[in-house]
Amino acid sequence: LAAAVTPTKGTRLAIKQDMGTVVLIAQQSTQTSGAANTKATVTGLRADYNLSKTAAAYVGYESWDTGAVYADSLTTGTRKIASIGLRKSF
Repeated sequence: LAAAVTPTKGTRLAIKQDMGTVVLIAQQSTQTSGAANTKATVTGLRADYNLSKTAAAYVGYESWDTGAVYADSLTTGTRKIASIGLRKSF
């Protein structure tokens, strides 16, 4: 059984600014796929406040656009996500 091949093309652009205890990150990714040239886009912003070498508090925002006409809430449409938390590295 042979699977159909879907041509895709994508790009990602990100920038990070480290200002000592504060780190700012912005990124945008795009992916174009299929014969209909459906273009999905993800845009994100994040700020980290370093509490120590291994701990940071963060706040982030992410916007997803699948590029497809809304059919169901799991695979198409637009989603916006906000996050806030504490990250610990070991």
